[in-house]
Amino acid sequence: MKSLPVVAALLALATNLRAEDAIDRRIDEIFNGRAATLTGQLQDLVLHEIGHARRLRDADQVGTLKAARAAARAAAPETVMRKSGATADAEALWDDLRAATVVHFAETHDHVRCHDLEFEAVRQLAGEKGDFAVGLEMFPRSLQPVLDKWTAGELSEWDFLEGVNWYRSWGFPYKLFRPIFLYCRDHHIPLVGLNAPADVNRKVGRTGLRSLSDEERAQLPAEIVLTNEAHRRNFEEILPHHPGIKLDTFYEAFCVWDEMMADSGAQWLKAHGGRLLVIAGSGHIRGGLGIPDRLKRRFRGKYRILLQRDVAEADDNFDLMLAPGADWIWWTKEDHVSAPPKLGVAMDDKLAVTLVAPGSAAEKAGVKVGDVMKRVGKREFTQPESIRHYLELRKHEEFTLVVERGGKETRLKVTVPLDSGK
Repeated sequence: MKSLPVVAALLALATNLRAEDAIDRRIDEIFNGRAATLTGQLQDLVLHEIGHARRLRDADQVGTLKAARAAARAAAPETVMRKSGATADAEALWDDLRAATVVHFAETHDHVRCHDLEFEAVRQLAGEKGDFAVGLEMFPRSLQPVLDKWTAGELSEWDFLEGVNWYRSWGFPYKLFRPIFLYCRDHHIPLVGLNAPADVNRKVGRTGLRSLSDEERAQLPAEIVLTNEAHRRNFEEILPHHPGIKLDTFYEAFCVWDEMMADSGAQWLKAHGGRLLVIAGSGHIRGGLGIPDRLKRRFRGKYRILLQRDVAEADDNFDLMLAPGADWIWWTKEDHVSAPPKLGVAMDDKLAVTLVAPGSAAEKAGVKVGDVMKRVGKREFTQPESIRHYLELRKHEEFTLVVERGGKETRLKVTVPLDSGK
C-alpha cells in the first residue's frame, strides 16, 4: 500500500508539516477535500505515516536518529531501556521509580506479561512506610468506598467482585489483576478509583460535553482541556478506524477520561500525600499528553512513565524509539491473555435468560430461555455479571447451577473448563 502514488505524495508533504498543523486539515488539503471519504486501513496508514514523518524530522533536528536506530536493533524481550535508548538492569529502573511522586505505568490491557510487570511494580514501589497507593483506570471514583473496604480486609473476594461489578466496570479477564488486588488487600495498600462514571462518559462519546445535564457535568472536573493539538494528533493516530464513531465527541470523551483520572490522582495526593502508581492504557499515558500532563497541572512532584512494549519488526521498534514517550521501556514478547470462561447466555436486568448460545456449556446443561439465574452454592446472583464473577473464582469445572423455571427452582449440572485456552 505504501507504493501507491497518493501515499508517496502524502509522505513527501508530511515531512514539511509544522508541529502546530492540524492533521485533519492537512489530510484534507492533500486529498483535495476528500478526507471524509478515507476509510479503513488507508486512513490508519495516512495518520501513522504523517506521525512517523513528524517523529523522524524531530529526531533529526535534535540529533537522536543514530541512537534511535541503535536502540531498535538492541530491543529484545526482557530488555530494560531508558528513553535515550541506553539499556539498564531492572534494579536501576526500580531505584529511579522509587524516587518518583507519581509513576505512570502505560499498559496493554490484555497482555499477560504486562500485568506481571505491574504486579512487580507494586511490590517494588510499595516500601514499608505506608505512603503508597495504586490508582486504577478501570474503576470510577464512585467505587472508592468498595475499594476501601477491600483493602481494609472487610470484603470477601466474591463481595469485592460483585461490589465493583468487575465485568461491567472493566471487562478484561479478572485473573490479570487478581495478584495485584490480593497483594494490596493483604498489605493494606490503598486502591484508588480514577475514572469518570461510565454512563456519563458514554454520553459524552455519543453526543458531546454540551449534551450533559448540570448534574452530569458536576460529576466531572471543572477544567477539561480540548485544545492541545499534540494530544489530538496522538489520539487520532492511535485510534484504529471505527466506522460510525463521531470523532470529535469521542475525542471529548477521551479527554474526559484523561482529565478525570488526573483530577482523581491529584485529589488523592493532596489528601493523603505519599506516592502514587497510576495504571492505565498506554494511550492515556505515553508521551505525557494525557494523564501525566493533566496531573502535573494539579499537583507538583517528580513524575516517571514506564511503558511495556512488545518487540516488533525493526521499523516499528525504530518508530517507537524516535519518540518513546516514556522514561523507561520494558520490552516484552507477545503474550495476550486467553478469553475468560463463559457459560454462554445473555440475560436481562432481572437475570432472566434471553439467549442460550448454540453449543455452549449452558445449552449442554439444559439452560432455557426464560430461566431466571439464582445461585451457585451460597453465592446468590444479583446482577447479569454475577455468573462471570463466579466462573472466575470457582475451583472446579463442574458445578450445580440453580435457576427458577415456571416458578420453581431447578438444579442443573454445568461443566465449564477452568481455562478456555487461547
